[in-house]
Amino acid sequence: MKPAIYLATSVALAIPFLVFPGLDIEVARLFHRAETGFFLEHHPLVILIYDSIAVLKTLIASLVALMILAWIIPALRRLRVRGAVIAYIALSFLLGPALVTNEILKNNTGRARPAQVVEFGKKANFTPPFVISNQCTRNCAFVSGHASLGFAMITFAFLIAPGARRRTAVAAAVAFGAIVGIGRMMQGAHWLSDVIFAGLINIAIAWALYQWIVRRDGLGFLFNWRSGKT
Repeated sequence: MKPAIYLATSVALAIPFLVFPGLDIEVARLFHRAETGFFLEHHPLVILIYDSIAVLKTLIASLVALMILAWIIPALRRLRVRGAVIAYIALSFLLGPALVTNEILKNNTGRARPAQVVEFGKKANFTPPFVISNQCTRNCAFVSGHASLGFAMITFAFLIAPGARRRTAVAAAVAFGAIVGIGRMMQGAHWLSDVIFAGLINIAIAWALYQWIVRRDGLGFLFNWRSGKT
């Protein structure tokens, strides 16, 4: 992934929302009916997608815990992986979905969700993306937390050797994040821009951490895994 191309792509994706601030509203209307509201909100498949993220959180936390225990418990020696890989996986999910998405963006941007705005029968005012607002106090719309975790699954794809398998894994992770994000849009919980930039931000964080920790041994002073002393 070339940073310049990725940055240019991010800017290109931001332009439509800057030029046409109502784009988010028009897309949200596809999932809304005046009589029934966000009519797919309780669809079994949408609920299944929503619930899958809680399961993923548990699985990822368990995986990291198991990898750490493998270095502590001799009986788990066969399960050991490089310390840098453990740090990379843990930091990718902690810094991306947990810190940047949920603590920094969602708790400070103040953007109301679709199901909360005047255009869909509620009281809050719509706020375009990239604009700080006061229409929400915590756990706000920008960006999607569920989609962030979905896109952050690309963390594991970057650990695959470059080639067709990695490209397939990257595509699968991006597709999964998009599906999760669309599910949240169907529930009236997020705007299209919330999903797109959840992807761009969390993919960039995962890639940067992979380059720093795994490829360039950025935490070698802690792990020294290349010399086998981890």
